[in-house]
Amino acid sequence: MLCPNCQNEISMEAKACPKCGQPILGQSSPKSRTAATLLCLFFGVLGIHRFYVGKTGSGLAQLGLLLFAIFGGGLAIVPMVFGAIAGDMGAFAGGGVAYLAGLASGLILSFWIFVDLIMVICGIIRDKDGRRVDRW
Repeated sequence: MLCPNCQNEISMEAKACPKCGQPILGQSSPKSRTAATLLCLFFGVLGIHRFYVGKTGSGLAQLGLLLFAIFGGGLAIVPMVFGAIAGDMGAFAGGGVAYLAGLASGLILSFWIFVDLIMVICGIIRDKDGRRVDRW
């Protein structure tokens, strides 16, 4: 069998090419699709399903988007309220910009999790080694 990346001859049992490290696709991940689906459904905003399949970087990105949505947008309401009460339109406008940025990150995160949920349910998502998480 040939590696699809470097055309090096590899054994049928190989999980990755010994020359270039390319994962050999077509193998199933030992991770459970049921577990990944439940984690995405109930803890998707925390990126837990991404950590489960070994994709730590994108899991941290989802967690970062959540924290920015909470602290950037959610807490921006406080200066907006106090700015409006005190008549300080600068504080009100600054809080509004932060609120919109937090709202945008929350919307992006929501869309990302929705796409992830569909990918997990359909068995399209891959683990860190490039293997499909397709076993229920």
